[in-house]
Amino acid sequence: MSGPTAAMSGLAGAVRAPGAGQPDPGALRRFRAAYAAHRAAEGRGSGGVAELLALPYLRRGPLARQWAVRARTFDRFLDVVLAPCARAAAPRPLHVLDLGAGNGWLCYRVARLGHRATAVDLRDDDAPGLAAALREAARAVRPGGRIAILDSPFYASEAAGEAMVEEKRRQAARRFGERAADLLALPFVEYLTPARLAAASAEAGLAWRRHRVRYPIRYELRPLVARLLRRRPPSRFDLWEADRP
Repeated sequence: MSGPTAAMSGLAGAVRAPGAGQPDPGALRRFRAAYAAHRAAEGRGSGGVAELLALPYLRRGPLARQWAVRARTFDRFLDVVLAPCARAAAPRPLHVLDLGAGNGWLCYRVARLGHRATAVDLRDDDAPGLAAALREAARAVRPGGRIAILDSPFYASEAAGEAMVEEKRRQAARRFGERAADLLALPFVEYLTPARLAAASAEAGLAWRRHRVRYPIRYELRPLVARLLRRRPPSRFDLWEADRP
């Protein structure tokens, strides 16, 4: 019998760094306002309700290429996580907890398949850190259930991930304008590595397996382009899955 599934669809970026402490309410409020304004400036949601309901299968607009990548990851999640769990639990629906849910598109898709879904996004309590988030995911899932990570950037090494963070901060004023200080004020976990994930999962007893996602060719060529241009290695957004012991 299959237990509930935790889909951590925006883990990096929704979890605060270890030792960060509880965020200042004013800083959190300013971050939320700046984040919403930045996303709107990017064109997210500009297509109205029809665009939101189409996610992740967005066919046109300024963000269509980005969503084409995310759609491949979601399809892989359906194939190797959700569908097997659904067959094992039939005729009962699955219970899916989406951590880092953003606007809730994954929960909407899961609910349309007949399952029950709960969306949780940015945490503002006193349980920061990747290990704490994984322990909470394991606590919420019954033994035999699945925990999956998708739409979170993975780097092969800490050096590559830190290079991304440094690049982001160096370019913050140009990319974010007057919102830069508020967007960078909270210390989030901004990326994952296989080693970082394994270390944070030890207490929860989670052993992860990677499901490689085949992305559009332009995306798959990014590592080669980065080497040719002597840039930092790019991230990947593959699917990672663990059984709840």
